[in-house]
Amino acid sequence: MLERSVVSWTAMIARLAMHGYGEEAIRLFNEMEESNIKPDGITIISILYVCNHARLVGLGCSYFSRMVNTYNIEPVIEHYGCIVDLYGRAGKLRQAFDFVCQMPISPNDIVWRILLGACSIHGNLDLVGQVKRRLSKLDPKKSRDHVLLSNIYVIAGKWKDVANLRRSMTYHRLKKTPGWSMIEVDRTMHSFVAGEKQNDTAVEAHQKLRKIMSRLRIEGGYVPEVGSVLHDIEMEEKEDPVSQHSEKLAVAFGIARLLRGRAVRLVKNLRICRDCHTVMKLISKVYEVEIMVRDRSRVHSFTHGFCSCRDY
Repeated sequence: MLERSVVSWTAMIARLAMHGYGEEAIRLFNEMEESNIKPDGITIISILYVCNHARLVGLGCSYFSRMVNTYNIEPVIEHYGCIVDLYGRAGKLRQAFDFVCQMPISPNDIVWRILLGACSIHGNLDLVGQVKRRLSKLDPKKSRDHVLLSNIYVIAGKWKDVANLRRSMTYHRLKKTPGWSMIEVDRTMHSFVAGEKQNDTAVEAHQKLRKIMSRLRIEGGYVPEVGSVLHDIEMEEKEDPVSQHSEKLAVAFGIARLLRGRAVRLVKNLRICRDCHTVMKLISKVYEVEIMVRDRSRVHSFTHGFCSCRDY
C-alpha cells in the first residue's frame, strides 16, 4: 500500500494475533509506531489480544500503561476486559480480581464472566463464590455462566453444588447452547451437532469418526479427557458424549470426503474444548493433514501434532 492508515495497520495486527502470529504482530505494531502512525483504542485492543494469547503479561501491562500515558487514550470497558483476560489466562486470578475491583468504571457482566472463565480453566475455587455473586446481580439467567460453574464444581468433586446448579437451570428453564460446527465440501456447507445421527451425512461422519478414534488410541496413545462429564455414569459412557462433539464429526467428514493433501477447515460457534483440541493435534500428526478450526475466540491451526495457540 502506498499509504497505510491506522485502520490498515490495526487490521493486519488483529489478523496476525487471531492466527497465533504473536511475534509478527508485535513487530508490525513497532513498525507502525516508527512510521509515526498513532495507534487508536482499537489498535490497543488488538495488541493486548496478542499479549493475552502469547502469555506476555508484562508486555501487555506495558501497552496498557502507554495507551494512557503516551497516547492519551482513555480506556474503555474493552481495554479493562483485555487486562482481566491477560491476568486470568496466565493464572494470576487474584491480580485479575483486584484489578476488576479497582477499575474506575463499573465492571459489566462480560468482565466478570471473563474472570469466571479463567477460574474454570485453572480449576480455582477460591474466587468463584465472589465472582458468582457479582455476576448474579448483573445477569442471573445466563446459561453459559451456569455451565462454567458446573464444570468448576465437577472438576472439584463438589457434586452437591453441581446438583443445585442444575436444579436452578431447570427451574429457570435455562438450556445450554448446543455446539455446532460447519465445514465446506464440494461447495456445499455441512453442519454438525453433537450426537446427531438423523441424516446420511451425520451417519457417514460418525462411521468415519469411530475409525479415526480407534486409530488415534492405537497410534497416538489417545486417552479421552472426561473430567467435566457427570460422575454417576460409567467411564465408557463418559467417553461417548465427549467423542461426539461437533468439531470431531466435521473433521471426520472432511477427512472422508476431501482429497488427500487438502487442508480441513471448519468453524465452530463455541470455544473448542480441551479433549477436541488434543484430538485435532493427534489427527494432524497421525493422518498428516492440516486442520484449521475457527472457534468463538480465535483460529487454531493444527499441523504435525502442534497447534498455533501453543496450547495456551
